Amino acid sequence: MKTGRLSLLGLVLFLFSCQKEDSDLVSPKVQNYLRVFTFLKAFNPEFSEDLAGNISEQKTTVRTSNGLNLNKLIASFTSTDRFKVFVGNKEQTSGQNNNNFSVPVVYRIIAPNGAANIYKVELNPVFSELNQALENLMQQYQVPGLSVAIVKNEKLVFAKGYGYANKETLQPVGTESIFRIASISKPITAVAILKLVQDGKLNLSDKVFGAAGVLKNDYGSVPMGSNLEAITVKNLLEHKSGWTNQPTDPMTANLNFSQQEVITDMVQNRPLSYSPGSTYYYSNFGYCVLGRIIEKVTGKSYSSYIQTAILQPLGIIDMRMANNSQAQSALNEVTYYQPNDNAYAYHINRMDAHGGWLATATDLMRLMFISTAIIKQLI
Repeated sequence: MKTGRLSLLGLVLFLFSCQKEDSDLVSPKVQNYLRVFTFLKAFNPEFSEDLAGNISEQKTTVRTSNGLNLNKLIASFTSTDRFKVFVGNKEQTSGQNNNNFSVPVVYRIIAPNGAANIYKVELNPVFSELNQALENLMQQYQVPGLSVAIVKNEKLVFAKGYGYANKETLQPVGTESIFRIASISKPITAVAILKLVQDGKLNLSDKVFGAAGVLKNDYGSVPMGSNLEAITVKNLLEHKSGWTNQPTDPMTANLNFSQQEVITDMVQNRPLSYSPGSTYYYSNFGYCVLGRIIEKVTGKSYSSYIQTAILQPLGIIDMRMANNSQAQSALNEVTYYQPNDNAYAYHINRMDAHGGWLATATDLMRLMFISTAIIKQLI
């Protein structure tokens, strides 16, 4: 498989709302703490004139010319008396602090009584048609918030959050927001397997179960005549192990089972429906087994190997495994609103290799490049 120099990929991660009315997506009316927001030419010599922001409830838009360096701009602003202004944890002073406005910047304005307003400042939003299309989509499907990242020629050219990460606190989605990425976790596991192949520690043709398999008899002796000893690493990657989800998907059933118990139960009690390698059948379970192969070969936990061998060399530090409950949410993790599916009812810890990762949209774009590089070296 060959890829050209132009690689344009937009990643959209959705939070699905449980609300029924479109009005729920409109920002609640709040007192306006921000009075004036500008970029003065005196502080920003790359500008040919002073630029004033259009303040609309919790969003401030400033139009600029194309081609300007927006990485270190100094904003001037006026807020209500005795109010404090922050970007992240850093207090801001009008006309003094520089910030990177190549992506939206979130300002937090805190009143003396502790009440706060949040404003997202955007400069010259690019891809105006994309902005409008996504805003229409959010209204149509009642999506509280989403994150987008676009890469061209191996460079991030657009990253933006839309809507709310938490509707109750009015925290907006930003480029730093992390989402459960569900089955996008599978390509991450696949990259790790291919990395082990690249490093000579594993072969795609290696058998998985039985005395000659990578996992040997860790989950009990293979039942006689079961054909499980024929399953290869490649079969698992391609969803061709021969197992199906009938009568249930083992990764969403028996939530009290550990990974060890789930795999043991499948090996000992669920016969294959097809010969290994013959038939495609999408399988969460197959990728759970791949996670255990990674652990067996490396001697590390699945998440530890991914972070040290795949993510950290790319400078990706925010990706991590999700937890089961909302109370265990990670820093910058969004809140999930799904009408017919409780996002916090799953055993996410057990779903690590097939559905357990948290990530930002921009980090997934970084991961895309190592995936492409590894695949090119193997074909």
